Amino acid sequence: MTVYWRSLFFTSPSIFILLTLVVATGLQGVALYGLKQQPWTGIQTRPDMASGHVRITGITPGSPAARQTDLHVGQQLVTLSTPTQSVELTSDGRDEYLSAPDYATLDQRLAQQTKLWKALTNAEPITLSTQDGRHATLTPQRHTPIGSIPGYVWLLLPLHVLLPLVGALVWLYKPHTLESTFLYLAGISYSFFGAVFCVLYQRELTLNPEWILLLTSLGNGSMFLLGMAVCAILTYYPQRVLGLEALLAYAGLWLGLSLNYHFRWVEAPLHIFIFQFLVLYAAMVLVSYRQWRAARQNPVNRVTLMVLHFSIQVPTGLTILLYAIPTTLGQEPYITPLVAHVFIISMFGGWVAGILRFRLFEAEYWCFKSLMWAFGGSLVIAADILLAGLLHLSGTYALGMALVVAGFVYFPLRQWLLGRFMPADRQSLQAFLPTFSASITQAVTPQAFEASWRETLRERFQPLHLEPVPADADGRIKLGDNGLHLLIPNLPGDQLYRITGKHLGAHLFGKADVAMAESLLAIARMVSAASEARRQAVQAERQRIMHDLHDTVGARLLTLSHELPQPEHKKAARETLQILRETVKLSLKQTPLRLGEHLADWRAETISRAEAAGVSLHWQTDEGLERLEIAPRQALELAHILRELVTNALKHAQPTQLHADFKPDGEGLEMAISHDGATTAPQEWQEGTGLSSLRRRLEIVQGTLECTHQAEQGQLRTTLTLPLQTA
Repeated sequence: MTVYWRSLFFTSPSIFILLTLVVATGLQGVALYGLKQQPWTGIQTRPDMASGHVRITGITPGSPAARQTDLHVGQQLVTLSTPTQSVELTSDGRDEYLSAPDYATLDQRLAQQTKLWKALTNAEPITLSTQDGRHATLTPQRHTPIGSIPGYVWLLLPLHVLLPLVGALVWLYKPHTLESTFLYLAGISYSFFGAVFCVLYQRELTLNPEWILLLTSLGNGSMFLLGMAVCAILTYYPQRVLGLEALLAYAGLWLGLSLNYHFRWVEAPLHIFIFQFLVLYAAMVLVSYRQWRAARQNPVNRVTLMVLHFSIQVPTGLTILLYAIPTTLGQEPYITPLVAHVFIISMFGGWVAGILRFRLFEAEYWCFKSLMWAFGGSLVIAADILLAGLLHLSGTYALGMALVVAGFVYFPLRQWLLGRFMPADRQSLQAFLPTFSASITQAVTPQAFEASWRETLRERFQPLHLEPVPADADGRIKLGDNGLHLLIPNLPGDQLYRITGKHLGAHLFGKADVAMAESLLAIARMVSAASEARRQAVQAERQRIMHDLHDTVGARLLTLSHELPQPEHKKAARETLQILRETVKLSLKQTPLRLGEHLADWRAETISRAEAAGVSLHWQTDEGLERLEIAPRQALELAHILRELVTNALKHAQPTQLHADFKPDGEGLEMAISHDGATTAPQEWQEGTGLSSLRRRLEIVQGTLECTHQAEQGQLRTTLTLPLQTA
C-alpha cells in the first residue's frame, strides 16, 4: 500500500497539485482562524515613531469603537486602562519579535502584550486615552468578525497559496531536479511563514502571548527552511560551485542561530532576530559571486544568474537596507514589515523565470536597468542615513544633501557601467549601414554576395561560431536556446546560419538583434537581386553579341575558307573560324566544364601548330587534372593564353623543342611552357601588344605569370598559376 501511494504521488500531477493545494489552503485557513481569535475593538492603528505611541488610521463601522465620539482618525492612543490596571500603548508593541534588539527588551514587550491580552479578554470595559487628553470607554468583542479583517490580508492569503502551487508546477515541468525541488520547498516554507506573518502582524492591538512565542518559533523555522532552499538553489544552479559539506556547514550555522533565538543561549551580536538574516544575506552574496565567476564563459548561465540573483538580491537587499539596518541602529525603518513581506514574495517570479530559463534574452538589459535603479535609490537612502546619523542634520536637509551626493556619484557610474558591461550593440542600423554597404556592394556574383553576407553577420554580432544548418519550413529569423543562438537565413533562403555566442559569448541574442538582422537581410537581398538582374541583362546582351558574331563574322570566315586561293590562307581562315566558334560557345556557357576535355582539345591544336612549324612537342598532364572542373570564362581565357605563349615561342624563338606541363597547384592549376631557340632574359623584353593582352587576361582569371631564363641551357620557361573557379 505504501508503494502504491508513493507511486501515485510521483506519477499523478493532479494528486501532487491537489495535495499542495490542500496543504497551502489549510495553512491559510489556520491563519484566518488565528485572526478571528483576536479580541476586537474595530480600531486600526500604525506605529508613530515620533511620539513612541500608536496613531489611529481607521475605525470600522459598526464596531465597539465606532460608537465612541471621542475617537477619530489621526489621534494618538497613549494608554489602555481597566478598573484594575493601565497599560501604555507603545509603537513597537505589534512587531516586538522583529524589532526587539535583545532578550530583555523582548521580555518587556511580551509582558506588555500579556497585560493587554488580559485587559481585552476579561469581558470588562476598557478606557482608551489619547494624547490630547480625551478618554473613550468601550467593551471589546471576544472574537474578530471575519468581515473586519483588513482587505490586504485577503490579497496576501491567495498569494501564500499561489507560491507553493507555482513551485509544484515548476517541479512537474522539471521533475526530479534539485533546483525545482528546492523551489517547491521554498514555496511551501514561505506559505507557512505567510500564515504566521498574517496572524502576528495583522492583529489589532494584541495577541495571546503564548501564541506569539509559538508563532515566532514556527515562523523562524519556516524562514530557516526558506533560507536553506534559496542557498541550495544558488549553490547548485545553474552549476555547482560549493560542495555538500559547505552547504551543511552553513545549514548548521543558521540552524544554531535560529535555535539560539528560541532557547536564548547567548545574546546574538547586533540584534537577536536580524543578525541571522544578515549572515544569510552575506552567504548569498558569496555564493552569487562564485556562480558569476563560474558562468563567465556561458552567456545562458550568466543571464540565468542575472535573473535569479536580481530576484533574490534586490528584494532581500532592499529589506535589509530599508528595514533591518535602521531597526538594528535603533532608527525608524523606511518600510513596514508588510512591505518587506511583499518584497520577499516578489522573489518567486524571478526564480520561476530563471529555473525554467523563460525568455532570458529579454532579461539582460532589463535586469541591468532595474539593478541600477535599485542601486540609485539605495545610495540616496544610505547617504540620508549617514548624514542624519553622523552630522545630526534635519530630515529634509539630510535628504536634499543625499540627493546631491548620490547624483554626482550615480550618473557617472551608471554611464561607465553601461558602456563596460552591457552589449556594445546599441549601434543603430543607420550607423552600421556604411560598413555594411562597403562590404556588400563590392560583390558581383551570387557567391560573392553570400560571402559578404556571412562576413556582415560576423562583423555585426561577433559570434563564437557561425555554421550553416538546414532551413526549416518557416525560414524566418528566430532565437534559439534562450538567446544563445540566432538563426538567420542565407540570401537565397534555402539554408540557415546558426550564430552562437554574441560578442564572443559575452551576451545573449535578443529581440533587438532579430530586428537588426531582418533589416540587414532585406537590404542584402534587395542589393543582391538588383545585381543579379544587372548580371542577367549583361549576360543577355553578351549572348546577343556572340550570336551576331557567329552569324556575321562566322559566316564570312566560312565563305573565305572556300574562296581564298592559297591553301595556307584557307587554313588560317578555318582556324580563325574554329577559334570564333569556341569563343562563342564558351562565352554562352554558364555551368562548370571538365578540364580534361579542354586539355585534349588544346593538345590537339598545339600538336598541329608544332608539326606545321617543325617543332617537337612534349605534352605532359597529371592524371588528377582529368576530374577537375573549370569555369567557362577561365577555360576561354586559358585557351587564349596558351595560344599566345605558343605563338610567341614559334614566332620569335624558332625552337626545336617545345614542352607543355600541366599539374595541380593546391586548389588551382599550374601550366608551364618552356622552349629552346633564340631566347633572351625577360629583363631585355620590350612590352608589346602580346604581353599587354596576356596581362589583361591574367587579371580576368586572377592568375600569376613567372618567366625564367636559363642561359646555360638556352631555355625560356613561362609558368602560369591560377585558382580554378568552378562556379
